[in-house]
Amino acid sequence: MKATDRAKRDAQALDLRRAGLALPRIAEQLGFSTTAAAQASINRAMQAQGTEFDPADVRAMELDRLDRLQQAVWVKAIKGDLKAVETAQKLTEARVRLAGIAARGESIMTESFDQTIEALATEPEDASIVASGRRIAERIDTAAASGDATAETKALYLMPHLMNILRELGATPAARAALKAKASSGDQTKRAKLQALRGGASAA
Repeated sequence: MKATDRAKRDAQALDLRRAGLALPRIAEQLGFSTTAAAQASINRAMQAQGTEFDPADVRAMELDRLDRLQQAVWVKAIKGDLKAVETAQKLTEARVRLAGIAARGESIMTESFDQTIEALATEPEDASIVASGRRIAERIDTAAASGDATAETKALYLMPHLMNILRELGATPAARAALKAKASSGDQTKRAKLQALRGGASAA
């Protein structure tokens, strides 16, 4: 396929995605072999426009689609058509949820990770593992906010890696319990040695 033809199809794929079509429908309509190929086409179109495909772009697409739908029913709604009023109300509620709650919740994992790190007594040499953990948390948040079920499923496989990092930093309940047990065992050993020394001194 020529570069110009590919660019044209990429733009069409992006337009269809913005119109609310699911990836399988886009792939079928434009002749992509897989949904992954359709997604790659959309990504190329967004890059050509100087943007990247991220949660903010997904929200922008969905908000634009909701705006168009609301415009389609608005005239009837303000004239008193009860069905149009109900539809407009539902669209408004969906827009509020998408623009507000979804935007605030997209970084919940990253924010929680940062709060955990702030509560820990980390050392400078822990910087690399902390950065790795934060990167994983960011990827999980990005997937959760994307609305892509496949991306969300893949993000679940990152959770064990994040838990391993938290465990290494002593930030899980089990890790904290192990550290306390080790500290307690060390204290008991010190007390036993001190008592032995005192006993030896008394015998002398």
